[in-house]
Amino acid sequence: MKLQLAPHVYQDTMLIEQSRTQDQIQTNFGFDANAMLLYSEHYKLQDNTMLKGYSQACMEEVTAEDKREVDQQKLTPDQAEKLKGLFEKCGAPKYHEDGTLDKEWFIQGLSVCQRFNEIRLGNSKQKIADARREAVKANNMAKFEEVFRKSNEFEIQTGQFVQLHFFGVLAKVP
Repeated sequence: MKLQLAPHVYQDTMLIEQSRTQDQIQTNFGFDANAMLLYSEHYKLQDNTMLKGYSQACMEEVTAEDKREVDQQKLTPDQAEKLKGLFEKCGAPKYHEDGTLDKEWFIQGLSVCQRFNEIRLGNSKQKIADARREAVKANNMAKFEEVFRKSNEFEIQTGQFVQLHFFGVLAKVP
């Protein structure tokens, strides 16, 4: 079973693949990425209406998909109010004489963020786990990796929206 790669390993893998692809283009076709860029400028491929239309359609699809994902991750006004109430239970942020935030208060606030996000994700985490297990049963590791990667990204990004509210609370304090 393959596991999700650490970010630095993923980046290294991407660079290796990019280099391998460039080397294959150079070996098989006799030109590199720089030459390809020059050819596209020389033949004004950026002005080609068919390529422009295709590129625009791809961008619109990605933009619409990204917007849907962001909308799913944002807190609803009701959720934001509940979260605000939880932060208020922590009390006012505590600062030391040197102006630094009290470590215990900060950890308590991040703990609220974590618990809130766990509750918020609730049923979707079970659905994701079921989808992963189904992929394992079917011995479909590509599907498993896809579900794992997307769910991991979604969980991280929803957590970031919750933390934005937490840091918004801190920003309002002098």
